[in-house]
Amino acid sequence: MIMWYIIVAVVILASLLVAKNMRKNKKNLGSKPQRSMHKLSEKYGPLMSLKFGNVPTVVALSPETVKDVLKTFDADCCSRPYLTYAARISYNLNDLAFSPYSKYWREVRKMTVLELYTAKRVQSFRHIREEEVASLVEFVKGAASLGNTVNLSNTLMKLSGSVICRVGFGINLKGSKLEDTYEEVIRETMEVLGSFAAADYLPIIGRIIDRVTGLHSKCEKVYKAMDAFFEHSIKQHMEDESLKYYIIALLLKLERGEAELGEYKLTRNHTKGILLNVLIAGIDTSGHTITWAMTHMIKNPRVLKKVQAEVREVIKNKDNITEEDIEQLEYLKMVIKETVRINPLVPLLIPREVSKDIKIAGYDIPKKTWIHVNIWGVHRNPNVWNDPETFIPERRMCPGMGMGMALAHLTLINLLYRFDWKLPDGMEIEDVDLEESYGLVCPKKVPLQLVPIPVASLELLLTSDLHVETDEGEKAKSVKRASVSDGETKANCFQRIWSEEDEIALLQGIVDYKETSGLDPFNGERKALYDLLKPHISVSVTSVQFFQKIRTLKKKFKKEKNKGSKPNNQKLFHLSKLIWGDEEISYAEKDELKTGEGRKRSVFQLWRH
Repeated sequence: MIMWYIIVAVVILASLLVAKNMRKNKKNLGSKPQRSMHKLSEKYGPLMSLKFGNVPTVVALSPETVKDVLKTFDADCCSRPYLTYAARISYNLNDLAFSPYSKYWREVRKMTVLELYTAKRVQSFRHIREEEVASLVEFVKGAASLGNTVNLSNTLMKLSGSVICRVGFGINLKGSKLEDTYEEVIRETMEVLGSFAAADYLPIIGRIIDRVTGLHSKCEKVYKAMDAFFEHSIKQHMEDESLKYYIIALLLKLERGEAELGEYKLTRNHTKGILLNVLIAGIDTSGHTITWAMTHMIKNPRVLKKVQAEVREVIKNKDNITEEDIEQLEYLKMVIKETVRINPLVPLLIPREVSKDIKIAGYDIPKKTWIHVNIWGVHRNPNVWNDPETFIPERRMCPGMGMGMALAHLTLINLLYRFDWKLPDGMEIEDVDLEESYGLVCPKKVPLQLVPIPVASLELLLTSDLHVETDEGEKAKSVKRASVSDGETKANCFQRIWSEEDEIALLQGIVDYKETSGLDPFNGERKALYDLLKPHISVSVTSVQFFQKIRTLKKKFKKEKNKGSKPNNQKLFHLSKLIWGDEEISYAEKDELKTGEGRKRSVFQLWRH
């Protein structure tokens, strides 16, 4: 009997020592582990080994190590470890996100790719997105007419929640089991799913620790709220046969055996587990992306003005904005892509478990090791991005975004076309907070609150002030747009205002284009030149305006006798001489041009990054 007491005491003492060590590691990670891991990598390198309780853990933070994990050794790193609270919320890992790699996982993934998230199905729900965005616009108009501040964080969460409830479940968020609590439930679900739970690292004492910290009770709270919502939705579908075109309807058909999922027949828990992924992924993806995009634009007036100019040129006087308009808005796509770079939807990917011994970056990674991929850190790698903390949409061309961002695009088009935006009285740009909360998905910690200013018609835009801000942060003078006479066409409605920095960027781009491609931009390659340089001008211009400006600059160069005294005039003269000058420019002048104080980064340098 005494021996048993000794054994129990030794086990408890060992558990306490392990728990102490684990708490120390968790304390080092802090409340934002993606940031802490990134900082640690500066000292320990792009592949770090950490120890949490009984679990060996590796963190990948560089493009090379992440590529090894996600591509080179994907087959050996694609499974998931057992996560205690993720298993509870996902109905014992019967979902897609947290399920270990298995035959069931492969069948569910195939079903989601071929049935749930196809471009055709996404398009079939287009009318729902457009209706909900129209409702959002009406709400913002009401606030604007009263001069009220809008809490965009909450409003946009409600928008994405309304869309996903209709698309996924065929019901309205209003009147559902989550109507009054969904924001809190979704936030706390993400906190639970993104937590470093003691129960996952310490077999016995970890569960006690989680009860003391409140993680266990939080998990039970969100599980019961989600389960009640799923039961309500399923009951409604079973009672109403007309609700057969929604995602939940397909899952119920699989559950009844009316459709096949390989050799598997879905149970109710399988259905709920998959619905969990549909609900939380749909709500957080769009709502937080739009909020972060608006935050970065209000913090960077140059970007806001430029993207509004593009949107208003493309949309013009259309009252009914549709998803077809998205394809023409290249700069808006850049803004969204840069937003996702700085604020990735999932900063720290769900951990993976190694299925056999492998070697990454020269290091042996044993079987059963957990691997965390720090996407947040990769997106801030200074070896990949110049000035990674700065919001620069122009840093690279956007090859196009998936249809999963359709709601984000459509919402931003409406918010930018129909309204101007300003900060609440007494608040400055420096006061806009960029801190995030931590969870599986990281929303903005302090809700974004802005004051909308309605734009009644195109004509109102023509008399508004346009403030252009250069990349160096210097504000150009505010220039009044000329009013448009009744005889002018819509094509000439927007009077383009070129800053000196725009003119320099234009000429520098022509020089770089000629030197890099060896082609004559004015002889058959005009469209290529326009397409390449347009995104790097701070105001949106048509091809006619683009080449008219080039002709104007050429005439100015031919007419002037000297470089002028201003630094920008000298720079314009040098660049013009490189393009149109009859004399060879001296090597000294080339050095002066390339090393001059305040020189803008060439567009080709931007594209490389």
